Amino acid sequence: MNIVNYPPNTPLYAGNYLTFKYPIYPLSFFHWYETQEYSQMECSNKILAPDRLLIEINKYSNISMPYFFQFQNTVGIFSIGKFIEGLDGIFVPERLFQQLQIEIGSEIEFELINQPLQQGTKITIRPKTCELLDISDPKQFLQDKLQFNYTALEEGEIIKLSISNNDNLYITISKTEPTLKINITETDLEIDFEEPENYQEYLLIKKIQIEYEENEKKRLEKENEEKKLIELNKIRLSEGFKINKLYFKLPSNQSNQSNQSNQSNQSNQSNQSNTFTGIGNRLGTK
Repeated sequence: MNIVNYPPNTPLYAGNYLTFKYPIYPLSFFHWYETQEYSQMECSNKILAPDRLLIEINKYSNISMPYFFQFQNTVGIFSIGKFIEGLDGIFVPERLFQQLQIEIGSEIEFELINQPLQQGTKITIRPKTCELLDISDPKQFLQDKLQFNYTALEEGEIIKLSISNNDNLYITISKTEPTLKINITETDLEIDFEEPENYQEYLLIKKIQIEYEENEKKRLEKENEEKKLIELNKIRLSEGFKINKLYFKLPSNQSNQSNQSNQSNQSNQSNQSNTFTGIGNRLGTK
């Protein structure tokens, strides 16, 4: 048997898959997890890896870039978010860890995919819930989130996106084109939508909400009208009017004119009476 001794710096050649084995931890176990740089990786396909993994990879001269990895018997592709010196294992987002169904810190094999993934052209998604429908431009939102947080997608996987500091959105990748596993970096990705899983419930809630808002609007309008009427009645009362009665108080100048007119009429009648009396007296002396 001939034994071949390779020089220590002789490059190695990897096949289509290169297997590694490391302890696996949830990302939340990383000691700097609370900083935004690392906590936001929960909504991505990126992991934290020890720098010695990079040293092992660099032993091979034919490794395809960028680095894509996968766990055996799971759905989803992940990439390196950061190589960190001194780590003793791999720290992965919670959704990936849950798929493994393992104890924290268990050593698990994973594979480096040493063949280029085709550039994705189109994906079809189905949200688990309907929060995406309340976003003004959902396609732009998805394109921005995917471009920043994900490097590859696999048909059938469930991804997690952050809507706000407290709300997350889970989306099933129903279909990927042109292949089951696609690279989505530096590509113009078309996105189609399927009906969310709780869409009918969402429509019912929206209907109830719209009806409530319409009724509340009518109530407020009626309330405002009643307030206006009350204010108007107060103004009328202050000017001498009485509500619901045909009574009007004459202004003072009109009242004086009326009194003067009455006095004048009475004076005229008295003068006429005196005139008739004088005529009668003259007639009686005749």
